[in-house]
Amino acid sequence: MFRALPRLAVRAGARSVRGITHCTLDVDEARALGRFAHEASKRMPATSQMRAAGLNAITDRMLQQPGVDAGEVEVRARAAYDAANESGTKEHKMAAQRNLCSALLAGRPALHPEGILVGIQALDSARELLGVCHPSTVALMCTISVALMRSGDIAAAEPLLRESAVRCAELWGTVHPETLAANRLHAEALTARGTLREAATVLRSSLHASRQLYGDGAPSTLRAAAELASLLMRQREHHQAEAVLVWLVAASARAHGRDSADARSAALSLAQCRAAGGDEVYQRALAVETLQQARAAVAAAAEACSASQ
Repeated sequence: MFRALPRLAVRAGARSVRGITHCTLDVDEARALGRFAHEASKRMPATSQMRAAGLNAITDRMLQQPGVDAGEVEVRARAAYDAANESGTKEHKMAAQRNLCSALLAGRPALHPEGILVGIQALDSARELLGVCHPSTVALMCTISVALMRSGDIAAAEPLLRESAVRCAELWGTVHPETLAANRLHAEALTARGTLREAATVLRSSLHASRQLYGDGAPSTLRAAAELASLLMRQREHHQAEAVLVWLVAASARAHGRDSADARSAALSLAQCRAAGGDEVYQRALAVETLQQARAAVAAAAEACSASQ
């Protein structure tokens, strides 16, 4: 069949395969197109690049489909990776590296070292072909840096997260969801490395951006304020932490009510901050509350013992 196919038809098939990520084909249809490109490339050596394009496209589509077997996606991604290496086209190699990285890292509780290695290759290719300020390049930076953090290699992850935060700001501005997410990840890495002062600076920026984007009562805004206050308290910057917590108590009360769990938690953090800063009134109040909680716990344990006898 494929011997008689005009080259024009084969090229049209390749264009269809390359375009599946922009249409509504399901996985079975994508597989059929992938097989078409695969068979065509075996019959016609000149279409080896078409095979790489087709396999990349089918892997891309499978990665977007929920519920697809991870092992099958990995097999397809490896086939695309091998085909791209054979074709020698830089664009095909970059796409195959990115897809194989995603297939190896997706949903794995224990990270695949090969996934990180291939991701770094994809990032190098993206820097060369797309530039450092391209959305795909920045997305790869974030993917790899998060994988490095999950693997415990914070020292390698932090510079990548720093760069991704800078590139996001250049692409979308400082007040943008992508920039906010990148800054939060960078602050997490800085905190893990013990660079608390810089982490607090990054979190201040995140808090400011979150207030502008989502409002004072949004969960992400309240969480950023709580994390910033915690960092400041760890640095014994009690006055700065107190100012953040006073705002947090008020914002939580406005958003969820004075008796809400968020408002009560913020108020307790404020009391602890003031006590740690040397306020004797709050020190005594917390001591009494701790004693009352201990008595209640002892009473509950005694009651449980009596009931079990």
